[in-house]
Parts: sequence; structure tokens; C-alpha cells
Amino acid sequence: MNRVPYGRKGLLCLVGIAALVVVGGTAANAAGTNLLTNGDFESGTTSGWSAYQSTISVATDGSDSAFAGKASNGSAASYGLRSTARPVTNGVAGTQYTGNGMVRSDTPGKKVCIYLTEYDSANHQVGQTKTCTVTTLQWTPLATVSRTLVGSGGSMAFAVRQSLAVAGESFEVDNLSLLQETSTGPDNVALWHMNETTGPMLDSGLAPANDGTLSGTIARDGTAYTFTRGWVTVPTEASLNPGTEKVTIAANVNPTSLPTTGDFDVLRKGDAPNQLYKVEILQSGALFCQFHGSGHTVGATSTTLIAPNTGFHTISCVKTTSQVQAIVDGIITSKSGNVGAISNSAPVVIGAHTGGNNDFFKGGIDEVSLTFG
Repeated sequence: MNRVPYGRKGLLCLVGIAALVVVGGTAANAAGTNLLTNGDFESGTTSGWSAYQSTISVATDGSDSAFAGKASNGSAASYGLRSTARPVTNGVAGTQYTGNGMVRSDTPGKKVCIYLTEYDSANHQVGQTKTCTVTTLQWTPLATVSRTLVGSGGSMAFAVRQSLAVAGESFEVDNLSLLQETSTGPDNVALWHMNETTGPMLDSGLAPANDGTLSGTIARDGTAYTFTRGWVTVPTEASLNPGTEKVTIAANVNPTSLPTTGDFDVLRKGDAPNQLYKVEILQSGALFCQFHGSGHTVGATSTTLIAPNTGFHTISCVKTTSQVQAIVDGIITSKSGNVGAISNSAPVVIGAHTGGNNDFFKGGIDEVSLTFG
């Protein structure tokens, strides 16, 4: 069977997935050092931060270490903290910046937002971008915010604030970061349309072609694969190791049941305790995305559940420099953490645990892709 050009998406509408990977035709990859001073508050002080209609202090229950920053409200309707110095100066038009962090509150249920505010060279506000997160008692990732500079020669400020505030409320933040992004074309290292009826699973991504060999029980109707107790093995290849690049693993799945023991493996490369990336459906129907690299192991579990026999659902696992996202039908659940570099000599296995040992997926899988960068 002839290979299908990469631009053709088969039966699955990938507009939602593409929006997660590509912005304006290019992929954005966070790079460089954190532009915020003392974003993790591990100095044990609020150095680098100033109060906005609040009192700021250091809390001793950080998200992953000793300290965090705390903003306490007096009687203002909006309060928070901001970087003392603007982290971006002499900006260049078209440059993109991304902000992240963690938040918790002893008064949960409040909306806390990251603000990126751009100013021109005359210190006039050009525009502002924000994303908001509803607080809980536990540490929660702040929704990622990105802004592309409109002009050159200006600056950009970073702030975290709560609006509709009540006297006596407070929130804590940790691991605040602002990274400059570089725009490069995404490297679609593999795209398996899974539309063959015989022969290997063909890769329509970039060369080298990462074709797969079928094993066990898999039915094929020319549009998707239906797994009963089967798996597909793609031999290890350097192009399948992302290193420190951004990773997006996407697929269309329609399980006919949910696991009663273990889980259903959709795709994995590698096995613990070695470096790996894997996509699983848990007994609850949640999507589980895990990446283990040279830095840390970070896993995200979707809050959106997949019910059996409800048609194909679009799933994605995304790893950036600061978090992992589990995405089901466009609904994102995030877990903060820097995975580091990922590389191993294991094959990519679709539909079962490495080597087809267990965790057999039951149901349909279609349009699986790996995108790095």
C-alpha cells in the first residue's frame, strides 16, 4: 500500500490537536533560563517580588520544596504580587513568552490569574494577556499563559493576582517562571493513519519511516485498528527519542471496555525504571500520561473520563519544559514538573505493554502521531 502524505489526516479531525501543537504554522518551544528572579522563593525571602494591594510573605509549605510566596489581602477588591523588575526589557516584536507556576489557597474556590502586561518604550501599556485558575487547598498548576510582543523596544511585566477578593483572603504561589520561546517547525516524527488492511503499519511522518509490525489479535477495516489481544511494535530509532524537545503524542481511541486489572496501554516507549514516555487508559476511564527523563518523572491524569463504546475520543499527552498535560476531547489537565531529556533503546509499542506482555488495549485505535518540537 502506498504511503499517505503527512498532510492528509484520514477520518479523524485533528484541528483540536493541531491547535495544541502549532501556533501560526509553527511550534513554540520554551527555551533558556527562567526570567523571573526567585520564582521558587527558595531564597527564603520575597526578594524579586513586590506587593500589589496586599502584604506578601514567605510560606513554608512549598509545592515541592521548603518555601513558597504568599499574598494576603487587606480589604482590596484585587490583590496579589508582581515581579519587582520587569523580566522583559528591550523586547523584540514577534517574540513569544510563556508563564507558568503553581498555586494553592486556604480560601479555595477563588480565581487567581497570571498577567503578562506589555509596555512600549514610552512606558504606555500596549496590551495584556492573562489566564486564570480556580484555587484549591492543594497545589494546582496555574494555567499556562503566553504572549507574543506587539512592538520592539518595550518591556513586559509579570504579576499574579486574585480578583473579586474579600478581606482576609490569601493565596500562595510557587515555581513561577517566564520563559522565552523559539518558533520552529514541528518535527512530526511519526504519523500512523492505521488505514491498511494488510502488511505492516505504515508511517506517513518524516523520514526515516517508522513502520510497525503487528502481533497477536488485531482486526483492520481500512480506517482503524481494533485490538483484542494484540500489539504493534515499531523498532527503536534515534528519531523516536525526543531528548529535551517538547513532545505531543496524539491518538483517537474507542475502548470497548475498561481494564479491571492493570491498565490499557495505548502507546509507550520504554519501561521503568528507565527513561520512557507512555499513554494509558486507567480503570476509571481516565487518560494517564507519564514522562520519565533525566530530571524527574511527571505524570498527569485527566479529569475527563472516557466511557467504553461511546465512539472515538481524541486524546493527547503533551510534555513541555515545565509541565505534562493529559488532554481528552480538548479538556486539559496539567501537572507541573521538568522531565529533562528522554532517550532509550526500547521500541515504540502500541496496544500493549512493552513486548506485548500485558495491559492489552481492547477496542479501536486510530491516527496515532508523535510530534517533537
